[in-house]
Parts: sequence; structure tokens; C-alpha cells
Amino acid sequence: MLRPMDLPARTTIIRKGQTGDCMYFIAAGEVEVDLPGKKVTLGEGAFFGEMALLGNNITLRQYYHHASLEAIGARSRGFRMLMARHPDLTATIDAEAKRAGDGE
Repeated sequence: MLRPMDLPARTTIIRKGQTGDCMYFIAAGEVEVDLPGKKVTLGEGAFFGEMALLGNNITLRQYYHHASLEAIGARSRGFRMLMARHPDLTATIDAEAKRAGDGE
């Protein structure tokens, strides 16, 4: 369902316009997100990639990290299983997806 991922420094994790198939939970490190007109940094405890798994398979943002990143990833099937088992997490992810979608 979830799997640990160690990503090397200076890597583009998700490219804008790419078909998304994984959600990431940041365990250690930071990810830079390119938003229209600004860049935002996500840190430990944050998550990203959920929009692609919630119905919009095309990624609308680019995610990059400068230093090593430890994350936990959930591919589409694992994501659906996780959401079914943890309704509280589902509500949090849905709320964040709505907030992020309203910001574009």
C-alpha cells in the first residue's frame, strides 16, 4: 500500500503536464512546488500528488527538491486502499485538494 522512497538530490519528482500515478508524504526534507507566479516549499508532514489520484490524472504543477528527500509513496491502488481504511485522512486530503484547486 505505502512504500518508502529515498529520492536523490536535485530531482524533479513530478513534471507539470505529466500523468500522475503516485501520492507522496514527506518524511524528511523539502519539496519546492512551482505555482503560477510563485514557488512554495513543502516540508516534513506535507503531502503532494493527491490531485492526480483524485480524478485529474494530469499534473498541474511541477515538484522539485534540492537536497535528499525521504518520502512515503502510494500508487493509485494503494491510495484507494488507504482512503478506504482511513476516512479521517480522506477528509484531510480532500480538503487540501479543494484548497489547492481554488488557489489556481
